[in-house]
Amino acid sequence: MEGWPKNHHFEIFKLEIENIFLIDWFGGPKPISPSQYLDYGRDQGSVMSL
Repeated sequence: MEGWPKNHHFEIFKLEIENIFLIDWFGGPKPISPSQYLDYGRDQGSVMSL
């Protein structure tokens, strides 16, 4: 980004994730909360128990 033109007007935004849909091969999309998605590495059963 250092080499970008000055008139590019680069801005940083925060993304507020509200909905996540887990797509699996069977059964269609499963809605999960952002906290379930982010905590998955800590508790392997949290997403799989839906």
